[in-house]
Order: sequence, then C-alpha cells, then structure tokens
Amino acid sequence: MNELRNHEESIRYKEETERKNAQAAADKLNGKSVKLFVKAGKGGRLFGSVTAKEIAEELKKTYGVTVDKRKIVLDADIKAFGTYNCEVKLYNGISAKISAVVAEQA
Repeated sequence: MNELRNHEESIRYKEETERKNAQAAADKLNGKSVKLFVKAGKGGRLFGSVTAKEIAEELKKTYGVTVDKRKIVLDADIKAFGTYNCEVKLYNGISAKISAVVAEQA
C-alpha cells in the first residue's frame, strides 16, 4: 500500500512540475515573435515552405525554450513573406500565441 501511495505522489509531483514549467514557458513566449530568414525566387515566392520544425529551432535559439515541432499549430502553410500567427501547445490546457515573421534572406 505504501509503495502504491508513493508511486501516486511521484506521478502527481511530476505532473505538477511539468505544468509549472509549461506555464513558465507560455508566459515567456506569449505575444513574442520569431524572425525567419529564407531564400525566395522571383515574385517573392519561397523555395518550399517554412515548417514548424524551423519555427521550433528558432524559438530555442532566440528564447531558449525547447518545443516539440508537433506542438506548433500553424494557421496556414507559410509559402510567402509576411507575418503568420502560430499557437504553441505546451501542456494540456496551456498554450502560447506567437507570430512568425518571414523575411527574405540577404
């Protein structure tokens, strides 16, 4: 019985810690923007598109927050220059709204 109780407390503590870390990351990211510089062809069309993986890498580089690329929800495919809204789902019920600014690489 005691072992079961300790196991349940361990799980509860782990979930609470993850929730606190997710909330701290959400507070750090909410309303922020990341700048991505990409190559483009004629007419401002990008070669390919900007992916959630690239946004996750830029979030880690800029703000020091590690986010799984599958947790980033894009409103639409990013295939042109401009500003795009994204949602980063950090934990169940905890998310942050960020914007991705796509500009031409010099």
